[in-house]
Amino acid sequence: MKTSFNVHFNITFFDFFKSFFIYGQRYFLAFNRYRKSYKNYFSVLKQVRNQHFPIIAILKNGKKLILKNGPEAAIHAYGSKNFQINDDELTIKNEFLPNVSLIGWKDNADLYEIYFQNHYEKIPVNSKEVLDVGSNICDSSIYFVLNGATNVIAVELLPQNCEVAQKNITLNKMNDQINIIMAGCADKKSHAYFSSSKKGMGYAIDAADDDGIKVPLLTINDLLKFSKNESRILKLDCEGCEYDVILSSSQETLRKFEYIFIEYHFGYLNLKKKLESCGFDVKKTYPSYYYHKILKKKSYIGYLYAIRC
Repeated sequence: MKTSFNVHFNITFFDFFKSFFIYGQRYFLAFNRYRKSYKNYFSVLKQVRNQHFPIIAILKNGKKLILKNGPEAAIHAYGSKNFQINDDELTIKNEFLPNVSLIGWKDNADLYEIYFQNHYEKIPVNSKEVLDVGSNICDSSIYFVLNGATNVIAVELLPQNCEVAQKNITLNKMNDQINIIMAGCADKKSHAYFSSSKKGMGYAIDAADDDGIKVPLLTINDLLKFSKNESRILKLDCEGCEYDVILSSSQETLRKFEYIFIEYHFGYLNLKKKLESCGFDVKKTYPSYYYHKILKKKSYIGYLYAIRC
């Protein structure tokens, strides 16, 4: 994602150093999950890293598994018994909510954070409409409905992800609550082309192809035309589009949302300043350093939670 600002000036000096500590901490926690879940954890980690599949893994309880891919290894490493894998379909069981069934989960890592780490639990979606920009396979959109959202406008850039998302919506019987829109979100109305073979996560508008399926790029105001509820929440996880979207939007547009959740990718200072100037109380998590393989650039990732005052 091209940025019109210096990424290193979009975090503080303290943030910069802390980002590497958080980066290391994330890898340590991942290592620890594997250590606690697998008897042969070192062998499993080594083979996952080298992409040598299938892997014969032994859980701590002695049960043997044949791991066919990295996401399957990761989900078992969380140590949860509340899931079932049937070919490409993953069923997540929850004590207090209906079961969730997802296909296409092997190309999507966000479901671990959503369903096993509860990263979205702070978002007050109950009785609200959610504009979910960067909905991928609608794992997040389904989570919002299960937690009380009246309806979700799900916006996804990649055509193949949209096909999978629609299947997941139907699989979970949420066609009346989730409206999937194949589009990118930008500062002005336009379009881009994406190959039908692209799938998964991490793609931004800058990753567009020379030809392929024509995907519209819409502004927040364009997307609000699909709105059914004036009590709204905006969730942005769009691999860098958050800067064009937030910085170009008027105060009037942004204040149409009661709450804005952003996964920022290249620092947060300019986003925080803009939201505060529009009358939002903004909290942040510290950024973690991350090398974005698809965009081929260094990034500093974290979350912003903005409440309209």
